[in-house]
Amino acid sequence: MNKTYFLGSNTAYGFFGDYAHLTRGKTIILKGGAGTGKSTLMKKVNEIALDAGFKTETYRCSSDVSSLDAVFVPSKNFAVIDGTYPHVTEVEYPVVSGYLFNLLDAADAKKVAPYKDDIKYAVSCKKQYFNDAYCNLKCANLIFENNKRKLSDAFGDEILGVSKDTFAALELSHGARETRFVSAISDEGYVDFLSDDFKGLHTIGVRAEYSEIVMLYITKLISLFDANEVGFTAFRSPFSPDFFDAVKVGNVVIADFDRLQKCDETVTLDLPISLTFRADLDAAESLHRTLVDKAIANIRLARLTHIGIEKIYSPAMDWTDVNNKTDKILCLLFDC
Repeated sequence: MNKTYFLGSNTAYGFFGDYAHLTRGKTIILKGGAGTGKSTLMKKVNEIALDAGFKTETYRCSSDVSSLDAVFVPSKNFAVIDGTYPHVTEVEYPVVSGYLFNLLDAADAKKVAPYKDDIKYAVSCKKQYFNDAYCNLKCANLIFENNKRKLSDAFGDEILGVSKDTFAALELSHGARETRFVSAISDEGYVDFLSDDFKGLHTIGVRAEYSEIVMLYITKLISLFDANEVGFTAFRSPFSPDFFDAVKVGNVVIADFDRLQKCDETVTLDLPISLTFRADLDAAESLHRTLVDKAIANIRLARLTHIGIEKIYSPAMDWTDVNNKTDKILCLLFDC
């Protein structure tokens, strides 16, 4: 059984990662640039762990959803993480609980050298594409936050009241409080793994005219969990990661109705929004979508540039060396 998350997302603040929980046990940090086989190595570790009967968590790359940024085996407290930019991670206790594998050691420098100017130019272009994407996301987030503030000012008390009703109806217990990214702004657009990961759990779908209302409801509900030391996993908004757009508490998942494949219960936030207010919100939402679409287009350009860099490095790699490193990592997982 495998659950899928993102290591982080492209947000209004740039790349924002949330993976500190992966570094609490035995941690393998992979170094090496594009085309050195980090994602392929992690996919192999995940596949072998699943075949051996372990539950796993895979963490996708928000700039290339087909690639992995990490794989985690919870029962072994064992993680393999891509420690390269923008999610730079280092080994805190070498050999004691952390190990570093630099896949770039397997590259033939002589094969790469003729393309050094191409690589520098491509890296420069890639950075600019991401900077443009983050600029658009920042502008989009300002619009989203402005809408959210207006809705909170107008209907905050009503939303809090519904949150309190939900809180009172849940069976709750004390426990750890965790955060994750289960959705992201990516090269494939907005990608969401929420519904895939929580099949079989009790689901509460939140119906509201605007997503900002759902986020306000979730945020107020999480505040109630926090105040009462209730254990939960909150899922960050890929636009504005300081806020949350879904939460899992016990065996219950609460999220926007449209994100869930099925809903066992429904919470409806039917607020008396005036026609003038609605027109203002709709105009802002249209501009928000335009800015997000521009950001996604830039992330796609960055991904295409990254593919070009991969095509330079991949033929220069000694894949036998990479496979040997993979075997060593598997030995660390299985204590062989």
